[in-house]
Amino acid sequence: MIHDIRYAIRGLAKRPLLLAAAIASIAIGAGLNLGVYSVLRRVMFDAVVTAAAPERLVRIGPGVSLPNYRDLQAADVPIDPVAFAVAPLLLLVTGLVSSMRPARRAAAAEPIVALRSE
Repeated sequence: MIHDIRYAIRGLAKRPLLLAAAIASIAIGAGLNLGVYSVLRRVMFDAVVTAAAPERLVRIGPGVSLPNYRDLQAADVPIDPVAFAVAPLLLLVTGLVSSMRPARRAAAAEPIVALRSE
């Protein structure tokens, strides 16, 4: 296991562009995860206290009150459509860029030579 970790670190140190792509992929994934979680938490689990008598709110499901349900029906949830369009494109581009070099190397390798070296 330690040998594999050292091998991965050496490989990433030799290829700084791949390292940058890997770090960017992880950062973008973590950012998207946090963004989606915060929107879902706000929509699904946070109580709405804008009612005149919040103690009289009726729950429809776990964590969804009637005002929350009405807000969802009216689409009164602040969602940035540009962020939801750009984020998957960034993930796609990052994945393509990080897989180009290994794909070229694999395509250039002779299968017989690779099997003989094992």
